[in-house]
Amino acid sequence: LPTGAVLGGAPANFCYRLQSLGVHAQLVSRLGNDKLGTQAREQLEKLGVDLSLVQTDPKIPTGTVDVTLDSKGSAS
Repeated sequence: LPTGAVLGGAPANFCYRLQSLGVHAQLVSRLGNDKLGTQAREQLEKLGVDLSLVQTDPKIPTGTVDVTLDSKGSAS
């Protein structure tokens, strides 16, 4: 985003929202063994998301998405 990198992803967001409502949820995913993967894991842990089913991939980097905003603030 124009302001910098932001942690995202529908499964992570959904698990976080469930946790914030007091519902136990576990994220099932895989992060790269890289800086972004470490940052994502740290942020999700701080949010209280159960990461016991999140794997670390030794070869494939953590996925990213580039987002741009138009003059009205619509993302693409």
